[in-house]
Amino acid sequence: LFAQARQLSVINEGGSEETQPSSQNHLDICHDILCETVILSSFCCGSQTDRAVQLLLETSADNPSYYCDSLKACLVTTITSSGPSQSTIKLVATNMIANGKLAEGVQLLCLIDKAADACRYLQTYGEWNRAAWLAKVRLNSAESSDVLKRWAEHLCSPQVNQKSKAIMVLLSLGCFYKVGEMLHR
Repeated sequence: LFAQARQLSVINEGGSEETQPSSQNHLDICHDILCETVILSSFCCGSQTDRAVQLLLETSADNPSYYCDSLKACLVTTITSSGPSQSTIKLVATNMIANGKLAEGVQLLCLIDKAADACRYLQTYGEWNRAAWLAKVRLNSAESSDVLKRWAEHLCSPQVNQKSKAIMVLLSLGCFYKVGEMLHR
């Protein structure tokens, strides 16, 4: 799910994430979450399961992930909306997350249209940028707005103290009154 976004990011010497410079005049990945949802959705594959299966099946047989990717392709093609399968997948996803497999659990939650839950898990585990990105790609505007507002609150916390970034997030949501209050303080 985050593979394309990760390709654009690198970890700098201080341990924080930076984006690699692009040869084209595009916004850095860190600004994608501030774009209009319609624009962002045209660049990101929201829930294109056919494309996901195709990519999984293209894994080379000599790749260490071949077996796992093949099983994932089978899983993706057999996802149904029945209660028992949804419950099982959600249980497996939450168990994976609890056992340190956050990305894998988030992917499973997205497969069963539980992206809002996935965003909450990402935020709980400190993956605020990824939660915001996922919200813009997969959630409706109200749910996405809630995720981004929680992110802005987090950015304003004394531990993080990134109020200028919080202002950018709030501006992207059209929360002009809140921005005015913050600037006044």
